[in-house]
Amino acid sequence: AQLKACDLIYKLMHRLGEMWQDIEEPTRPSECTRAIAGACAYAMFDAVIRQQASDTPMEISVMLSEGDGVALSTGVGRKRGLDLERASEWLELQTPALCRARAAAVAYFAGVKQACKDAIFDMPIHLGGEMGLV
Repeated sequence: AQLKACDLIYKLMHRLGEMWQDIEEPTRPSECTRAIAGACAYAMFDAVIRQQASDTPMEISVMLSEGDGVALSTGVGRKRGLDLERASEWLELQTPALCRARAAAVAYFAGVKQACKDAIFDMPIHLGGEMGLV
């Protein structure tokens, strides 16, 4: 069931990506809506893989629960060092539903970050003397 849920999230985001490619010149609000959809899908994916299956858990599920827990990176941008919360503050959200979706995704990842000691895929790099996130 866990792998099936991950597959469904993947297919949903794949369809969204296909649809988005058909838009010649998306507006800023449209791009912001897409960003929120991605953040929500990422939160769903994280929640699914964080639950260990009772039969055969996925290796990443086991790894995320080791020690004091491991959070997935929410870094945005290579040079700016922004996290999801700070980056999404500037999104132009035109409906209350999008504001609630953003708040829920940010709250979810803030809770995960607070509960976990370490982060994975949060790799600092040096770019011309500046520190950034991959």
